[in-house]
Amino acid sequence: TRLVPPGTLTDDALLDDKENNFLAAVHLDGPRAGLAWVDLSTGAFFARDLARQALLDELTRLRPRECLMAEGASEAAAGLVAEIREVTGALVSERSAFVFARDEAERLLLAHFAAASLDGFGVADLACGISAAGAIIDYLQETQRTSCAHIRRIERVESGRWLHLDETT
Repeated sequence: TRLVPPGTLTDDALLDDKENNFLAAVHLDGPRAGLAWVDLSTGAFFARDLARQALLDELTRLRPRECLMAEGASEAAAGLVAEIREVTGALVSERSAFVFARDEAERLLLAHFAAASLDGFGVADLACGISAAGAIIDYLQETQRTSCAHIRRIERVESGRWLHLDETT
């Protein structure tokens, strides 16, 4: 028996060719939030920092199938888990808060990319996005039980480079 969480689905017969199948992770730190997302079928991996109030708009745009959050985050962000479920329809999975810790997340990313530093990816200074990205790598290592070597890089997303549309638009 193989369990396949919705964010890790890669079977072509079960995926829509016109949509990404994103697995997202959210890390909250006061008024800031970190967001990372990956499409396991294509290997596209992104991270960003953003204002906490912009988080739901970004998740609505991405429409992840699954969203990872640190254990206890739902108590710290009253109602956020329910809002994420409502606006995206995503399964919200709680993970150990340890993998969202900045040092552990950075260690996981460096090991995955076999790199000495994250500077070459342009994400080293992301305060919260690194924590979210590390949690994704940890989750993929646990659920996939195979190499995710096709995820070769992580890209930084900055709000100034794109025109963002909110949910209403």
